[in-house]
Amino acid sequence: MLVCGHVVLAIDQIGTLIGRKINAEDVEAWTWRLVERGKQISTSEYLGAVQWLQVWTRRVAQWWTGKFDLLLTPTIAQPPPPLGTLVMTPGDPDGGWKRLTDLIQFTPAYNVTGQPAISLPLFLNREGLPIGIQLVAPLGARGSAYTGRLAA
Repeated sequence: MLVCGHVVLAIDQIGTLIGRKINAEDVEAWTWRLVERGKQISTSEYLGAVQWLQVWTRRVAQWWTGKFDLLLTPTIAQPPPPLGTLVMTPGDPDGGWKRLTDLIQFTPAYNVTGQPAISLPLFLNREGLPIGIQLVAPLGARGSAYTGRLAA
């Protein structure tokens, strides 16, 4: 919901910058789908989502309290899919989104809670495709406080 609202804002701002309204032919199908959904969100729904995210961000921050210095996760849930796997098709407009969210389940939580994270392609699978790891640190942590505690 929040993403959809922000896509509407971005599309409106780009339209203002270039001096014309952006329409479906100007962007990818996924982007326009997000615009359409975003325009249906009420102020109350949007603010409720912001409030939920703020509470959740605090809960995630509390998880770190005195426990670990870094969290190690995979970057994605499976090896990189073939090109075109995540594409939205007219017959299945939400299928690409579902495939994407199934794939990236480890990274969004840290993007939206503002925690520093980095994804590093450290290995190659048998097909020569990159296998990445993600390192996450607590919000506001100082590098000098590292004690060697790692959650995996």
